[in-house]
Amino acid sequence: MQLRSTLVASPIVFLVACASHTLFAPQSSSLEHSTTQPAVRTSPGEQLVRQTPLDCALQGRWKIQTPNVGDVVLIIAAPHDGANHVAQEGSSNFEGTAEMRGKTLEILFHTGTSQGGYYEWTLDDACSSGEGKLVITAGGHAEHASTLKRLD
Repeated sequence: MQLRSTLVASPIVFLVACASHTLFAPQSSSLEHSTTQPAVRTSPGEQLVRQTPLDCALQGRWKIQTPNVGDVVLIIAAPHDGANHVAQEGSSNFEGTAEMRGKTLEILFHTGTSQGGYYEWTLDDACSSGEGKLVITAGGHAEHASTLKRLD
């Protein structure tokens, strides 16, 4: 008798199968556990994508282009207090934090005008540019395609 097991998350259960007969197969999440690659779901119900983490230095100036919204330059500061703080060049009205998740750079932000949301881009292997989106979640609701490019 040959046994095999697969660990799944939420809730954590084991699927035990014997040859071609399933002995125990509870209904559960299809999210497989991985210690090497984070799972990224870009929207509810969308297929999970495994991403190899990039070792990026995020600090510096990044040009963000979002058609029908505008272009801005964001500055990601060196981490202190455990976070990469983000500011908009030429404005004291924008505050945010940046975090890498695999190959995805995510910036959560809010403005003094009660608007907020997040940017999310999949970066290239050189950590110099990426494509993604801007999602407004406060002060309105919208989603726009967006690109970014490192300036320094």
